[in-house]
Amino acid sequence: MKRSPRNLPLFGTSRPRLPKAGSVTPGQARRIVLVTLGLLTATALWQWFPVSALWIERYYSRQLYPQIAALLVPLGDAVPFSIAPIVLLTLPLLLFFGLVRLTRRRRQQGRWVTMLLVAYRLFSVAALLYLAFVVLWGANYKRQPIEAQLGLDAGPVSEAEVETLARNLLALLNDTVEADRDAARALTASRLSLQNVVREATGVVPTLPEQIKILPAGTLIRLGGATGVVSPWTLEAHVDGALTPSEHVAVGLHELAHVAGYSGEADADLIAAIAGLRADDPFAQYATALRLFRAASFELPSAQRDALWDELPSRAREDTEMLYRTYRQFLPPAWVSGLQQFAYDRYLRSQGVTAGVSDYSRTTTLLVKAVRQGWVSFGDDGPSFSSLGHPGTANTTYH
Repeated sequence: MKRSPRNLPLFGTSRPRLPKAGSVTPGQARRIVLVTLGLLTATALWQWFPVSALWIERYYSRQLYPQIAALLVPLGDAVPFSIAPIVLLTLPLLLFFGLVRLTRRRRQQGRWVTMLLVAYRLFSVAALLYLAFVVLWGANYKRQPIEAQLGLDAGPVSEAEVETLARNLLALLNDTVEADRDAARALTASRLSLQNVVREATGVVPTLPEQIKILPAGTLIRLGGATGVVSPWTLEAHVDGALTPSEHVAVGLHELAHVAGYSGEADADLIAAIAGLRADDPFAQYATALRLFRAASFELPSAQRDALWDELPSRAREDTEMLYRTYRQFLPPAWVSGLQQFAYDRYLRSQGVTAGVSDYSRTTTLLVKAVRQGWVSFGDDGPSFSSLGHPGTANTTYH
């Protein structure tokens, strides 16, 4: 008797199985593994594989990064407020709600699968943020050091040279202390000067923000003991709203140097120092000189330091005392500041800044060497500056 199809036995036949609701299909599993391995490999290669500083300098810092800045900087300038805090607040919220939705949808798979999926999502977001940080700005940490770009010598710096620098800065402060305190105009002049300095050093004219974003008073000091910061994802420059006018200009110029592609603190300090002293604005020169004078004087023995501070103009002394009072007003407890300092030190070291937070202390030494090389010189008419066709060759002098 011939059986009809409906009477055929089911044993030995294959039936397609539909995945359970919330299950991970083989395709999804492969994607998770491939994405995880790809992100791990990319992160590990950048973090631990030695990349040539010359290669980074030539192809990233002088070619790719200027194109990135040309795209991102105008976006930040298009709005009067800071985009970075909005991103920093929105992203965690989106991630939180995404994880809540994920755990609800995957509950049928059990606790361990859900935990693995949550870990995968968190790792993916963190790795993508880090890689975006590297591509958009962070790779500048591995560019050629500022000494190589400016042709500075490797010799030691004497105490006499530091004292001479401090006295030259003191003379400049006396000449500019009564300047009209227009911070906006000073920053505009500093921005133009910075573009000229970077062009002379690298042949590239950087795209710099037209505005420095001002955060509520005490925000940066409380959160990180800082006075200024650049967002590596939006290339916006920020300063703390509690700063004195002169420190607002000096810190703002330092942050613009970061946007120009100088991620290292000492590198940004030196480029900003040259640009600020060279700026065609007396208040910009004053603000830069006051910050540099403080740093240089504290590299000297106490007797010499005290003698220099006794000669400081009274208004410059008042500016310094006001800055210190403001900083103490918003500074968190000592143990919090210690943790912030430790975290920032580890961050800098992870990016190849071997000196960590001590990198700031190199500014005076670098500036003395810049004076030796002709990048900066002090004369009767104030500081003059050498425009270098290539490191070490002075062609034109600016006054």
